Amino acid sequence: MQIVKLFDEVAILHDLSVKTVELIHATSVIYAIKKLVSAHDIISLNLLIEKNFKEYEGSPPWDLAALKDLNHIRIELILYHRIDFSPMSLIDHYDNKMVSFLRLVQLKHSNLAI
Repeated sequence: MQIVKLFDEVAILHDLSVKTVELIHATSVIYAIKKLVSAHDIISLNLLIEKNFKEYEGSPPWDLAALKDLNHIRIELILYHRIDFSPMSLIDHYDNKMVSFLRLVQLKHSNLAI
């Protein structure tokens, strides 16, 4: 019997990491860049843990604080910095990907309330 994954957390995280760097290059506003660097650090750390510890293979460990921080950063970017990105569609696309990711993680780890 083969298990079929509905989503690949690691692939989604890699994509979010790349999109985060793209957003850094799409703005010149320091506060937005600082928030994106923080988001990138959280994503990168979880990818690093997943890579280096076999017990987390394919599913990085998530704690509530990290997920809440990512969500908080996402909300601040949309509320306060949406117009600072060129083109603005990049931040909208990033927001959609981040929301989808957060929902998937919340579904997978039902004990997390983001």
